[in-house]
Amino acid sequence: MYFVLIGEKNWQKYFTVRNKVDTGVVSGRPGLDYQCRTLRGHKSVVTDAIYITSNDIYNEDLISEASHPIVASCSMDKSVSLWSPREGKNMWRKEAHTTPVKHLSVVTHDALVASGDQGGAVKLWDINTGQNTELKDEHPGGVTTMLTSRNIFAQSKGGKKLGLLYVGCREGYIKLWDVRDPTKPQHVLQGKFGLNCIQLQREHLLAVSSSSDDTIQLFDIRNLSSEFKNSLFGSISHPDGDSVTCMVPSSTNENLLAVGYLNGDIILWDTVGRKELHRFHHCSKISALSTFGRILFSVAQDNIMHLWNTKTFAHIQQFEDHLGPITGLYVDAYRVMTCSRDYSIRVYRWLHYDSSLAEGVNRKLESRYTLLGGSLQRAGNGFEKVICDFSSCVGIANDVMKAYSFHT
Repeated sequence: MYFVLIGEKNWQKYFTVRNKVDTGVVSGRPGLDYQCRTLRGHKSVVTDAIYITSNDIYNEDLISEASHPIVASCSMDKSVSLWSPREGKNMWRKEAHTTPVKHLSVVTHDALVASGDQGGAVKLWDINTGQNTELKDEHPGGVTTMLTSRNIFAQSKGGKKLGLLYVGCREGYIKLWDVRDPTKPQHVLQGKFGLNCIQLQREHLLAVSSSSDDTIQLFDIRNLSSEFKNSLFGSISHPDGDSVTCMVPSSTNENLLAVGYLNGDIILWDTVGRKELHRFHHCSKISALSTFGRILFSVAQDNIMHLWNTKTFAHIQQFEDHLGPITGLYVDAYRVMTCSRDYSIRVYRWLHYDSSLAEGVNRKLESRYTLLGGSLQRAGNGFEKVICDFSSCVGIANDVMKAYSFHT
């Protein structure tokens, strides 16, 4: 995530519009508070979806541009699609992959997105033309995870930040790509077989986990630019040997990493000292984690969302609005959303916003309403993921997506 200096006028402009959106939704009334569109076009299960348009609140042009967000999706049908959630229209759909497409990552907002498939191919898509460029090197065992961050090995040009694409594959390799050169990766790291998750702290500390192992490897990628190339500086392991399901870095403590496990544990790790700081617990597999200030959000297969304080380790709140396993989580400074296999998306709002409480220690969350969207007969087992920007959200359910645009 990139941070830039806030302009007072930009912030006031954003706050006015965002406050109107969030306070204007009274009780989630279909047609009055929001408009629901069904995005159909994929012929098989949708595996991932992301917003291509920037959700950067400090962009001076955001308010006019973000009222027409763009979402990319990929599917087991080997296709990548681009959508307008507000209009419910498919902008283009391409079947350039030869195996099911599993993951997407925004390389450049409003311009470039990467897609990775089950066979190990990665393609870079120009969202304006729908044309793609394939990265030439292989990703053995198939792509299992991707993320993009600032390229710390390259100098920014003209104030424009250069992206570094991390591609993790099942055989354990993590390949770091400067997408300006699709012929070869800039660097290659060796993780463990069954690699399932990567997470970046402070733009240089990479945490890598495997579904077949309880160990998280820690790489300092700054060392890749040295002559020794030894970037692995340590590891952390679950005391009882349980495997990792998700990870999230703290937004207030640069050394803190929250890790969710298959047995329902959530461990706060000090990645510098490589020691366990505290352990929280759900009764089943952790589905997703997120942070806002010092608040850690956790959702699990036990149908519950918990809020924890990562400084005092106190339990803050608990919500049991869903009747089925919670599969997805979205958090920002105004709104929290969860999705579930009970075919619902639940919306929560922060109470009494105060900029002096921006770290979230004393803030409370209020459960507001459930988003409805007509028939979900084709939704398989219910919602598997929810994504959001300030003016809309999209839920993935089997081979369709539900897009909700909030009225302003």
